[in-house]
Amino acid sequence: MGKKKGLNMCDIMMVILTFTGAIMGCIACLFGYYRWKEGYTHVLHWAQRKYYVKKVTDKAGMPTVTWKTLKMDICAKFSAAQMKFGNPAGMAVAKLMERTISMPFCGIKPHCRSNMSERCIFYDYAVDDGIIVILGNLGAMFFFGLSCFALMISNKPHWKMYAGVCAGLGGVGVIATVGYWTYDTDKYFKRLGKQSVYPYPPLKGWGFFMNMGGALLMLAGGVCGFISSLAAGGKSASGGADPLMAGPMGGQAMCM
Repeated sequence: MGKKKGLNMCDIMMVILTFTGAIMGCIACLFGYYRWKEGYTHVLHWAQRKYYVKKVTDKAGMPTVTWKTLKMDICAKFSAAQMKFGNPAGMAVAKLMERTISMPFCGIKPHCRSNMSERCIFYDYAVDDGIIVILGNLGAMFFFGLSCFALMISNKPHWKMYAGVCAGLGGVGVIATVGYWTYDTDKYFKRLGKQSVYPYPPLKGWGFFMNMGGALLMLAGGVCGFISSLAAGGKSASGGADPLMAGPMGGQAMCM
């Protein structure tokens, strides 16, 4: 192990940037919304919606409805409608009901049941995607701890390099998980919009930008760790010959 001589400015910057980035990511994924769509109450009676990683706002604008609750509710409705009207007898009854009486019941219409099935699948994926984002940000905190541990182990250049790599990996993990969440939700929101009236929510939430900003800070911390390792390596190379490698009489090192 190398002898500890304290942290240089790049090491301190790496710790500050990595810690700040990891904390920003955790705050964003736990409390921030990533997608937002203004309401269309004058035409579609569509209330303003804010989409969080684990939940979505209700008609009052409060983030009280979780993706898991939506999944359980819509999947139960789809299963009941499919069992009642998805068989030949049920289809015949549904056609008779459509011709005789007009009922605002979604389950009797095949295209409506198809939309319910699509929502059931989407909400199921949204639950898993939210878990992935949270794990990615917790992984960033873990990599921050590893980078600090590497700095505590030794002051040698390769340990500083390890610390920088850990910081950079934390940022890459956050970008990968948030990017996957963005891709998956974008795909399903567009699919829902093709089947029914479902306004597309763009990435306008502060949580998304805070999470990605934290990831960039972690990458910047990784760069600081890399620069610190190069600076420490240059000092080691210019420090002269190691006295332990000198010859038996204190002269040049013996060649084997």
